[in-house]
Amino acid sequence: MNEIIATISRKGGSGKTTTALCIADQLRRRGSSVLLIDLDAKRNASKAINADLSRANVTNLLDGAKLEEVVQHTSNGDIVPGSIYLNAADAILTNNHELKKALQRGGDQYDYIIIDCPDTPGRLTANALTAATSALITVKAEPFSFDGIDDLAATIAQAKETNSSLKIRGIVVTAYDGRSREAKNQLAAFRDKAAEIGTEVIEPPIRATSKVYEAQGRRVNLSDYAPKSTAAQDYKTIVDKLLEQ
Repeated sequence: MNEIIATISRKGGSGKTTTALCIADQLRRRGSSVLLIDLDAKRNASKAINADLSRANVTNLLDGAKLEEVVQHTSNGDIVPGSIYLNAADAILTNNHELKKALQRGGDQYDYIIIDCPDTPGRLTANALTAATSALITVKAEPFSFDGIDDLAATIAQAKETNSSLKIRGIVVTAYDGRSREAKNQLAAFRDKAAEIGTEVIEPPIRATSKVYEAQGRRVNLSDYAPKSTAAQDYKTIVDKLLEQ
């Protein structure tokens, strides 16, 4: 049975998409077959992986297309691209099981499926969590990120009513500056909050670096562009921890 991991956040700029991209890439480097699904109307994951945005996408998958008809095999990995029409998903999707049913049409060929969720609650996130076996919460190392964790935990708890196997894999803290006392205080607070909701901060926090944005701007994987960068090394360790769980 494959693992389906949904990366979720409650605020743009949390590093959610970067986390999805880097985890997918690191799993591939370990020999796993990995599919990235871009469920965010901003399509940042699709752009970063250099997908062709004019071709079939995740809306076609949700509308009944076979997985093989919408997957793009790029030099950066396999992806089902996002669509700007995902903004209307709440009005179009009739239930929370459409993505789960879609992934039953060929998803078992992959060891891992990583779903990059939108930043807002709604039918798309509910579909992702209904299909997923686990969720990763991403938060930026800043005070205002703290407030959304309870909301995310509640969203996951609601999804577990129909997907009892869903679990929180942990919290990934991004854009961390270990030189800052405030950042260290925030990290400690995130650890306490993680314990409250029955999970943990997956260490280490992802250190801030411009190399992340440079790699995405050049449409290449971070570990290809800057393998010795702090973020690339941190994500490598994060995936080591995930595989040990």
